Amino acid sequence: MPASTGAGDAISASRFSLTIDGVEIAQFSELVAIVSEAEPDDLAGKVLKKLPGKRNPPTITLRRPLTTDLALVAWHETAVDGQTKAAQKEATLVTFDAAGAPAARYHLENAWPSKIEVSTLKAGASEVRMETMTSSVTLRIASPRSPMASVSPWTLRPGRRESSWCESVWQSTSSQRS
Repeated sequence: MPASTGAGDAISASRFSLTIDGVEIAQFSELVAIVSEAEPDDLAGKVLKKLPGKRNPPTITLRRPLTTDLALVAWHETAVDGQTKAAQKEATLVTFDAAGAPAARYHLENAWPSKIEVSTLKAGASEVRMETMTSSVTLRIASPRSPMASVSPWTLRPGRRESSWCESVWQSTSSQRS
């Protein structure tokens, strides 16, 4: 019997796929972080309190074993060379479960690789060299089995409480669990 995929269940992943314009440009072994951040501001008055201040753009960080494929490096070079419009892409990051089925889908709007990092390697070491990409994005979260319904994770949705930036916008159905 398949494991429950209810709204509160954790999503496990065996790999991640990054697709741009319908073409898979890279596979990753690790989703390091999805970060959305607002810097706290102090408000002085009768009571000292902290309020959300400047909002930093969301970022997503992915890691994979270093390969000879230079697609990510070329994309990063486009951004570094100041070709902003050419570097910003509409992308999709799909999380696959152990069975190879999509478990979560993240739509990345205006994504561009702001940082590429290659790990160090010691002479004689047997470890694999890793490549890490950090991308600045506008993030949308969608069902792995349905088209994206252009919903901002930061706004109120009718009939629901305010969404957090990492909350999935789908509900699993019993037919998807079978």
